[in-house]
This record gives sequence, C-alpha cells and structure tokens, in this order.
Amino acid sequence: MILQKFLEKKSQSWLAGRLGVSQSAISQWLRDGVPADRVKQIVAASNGEVTAHDLRPDLYPDGFTFPRKMLDEARETAA
Repeated sequence: MILQKFLEKKSQSWLAGRLGVSQSAISQWLRDGVPADRVKQIVAASNGEVTAHDLRPDLYPDGFTFPRKMLDEARETAA
C-alpha cells in the first residue's frame, strides 16, 4: 500500500508520533521521498500494510520483507 493511502486511514500526525518526528517531516517525505533509514520503521508502524518496495523501490525489490525480529526492534525503537 502506498504511504499516502495508508495515511488516509491513519494520519500524518499519527505516524509522526509513532516515529518521533514532526508532522512536517512526514509531509516532506510524501513530497520528496522517504529516507532509507526510516523505511523499516514505517513498515513496522503500518504492520506491513506499507511495504519497503512501496516506499523505496530503488532499494527494495517487489516482495521484499524484513525479518519479523527486525520489525519488532523497529517498533520498539520508534515507540
């Protein structure tokens, strides 16, 4: 799922709070692209609804998934 569609269900403020960034940072990512170091945290926050490939197809092939342990750790560091 594309990040924008996911945020229609949640909100930029919700994701910003989960990641510990400002809402304006989320807005900038939607406009300019998600930084590579935030991909795992967004995938974790969305429980996999948004994929790494959705966010950065230049880095992650279609079908790529992070190991569950890595996503669990990303959730813990983002919370």
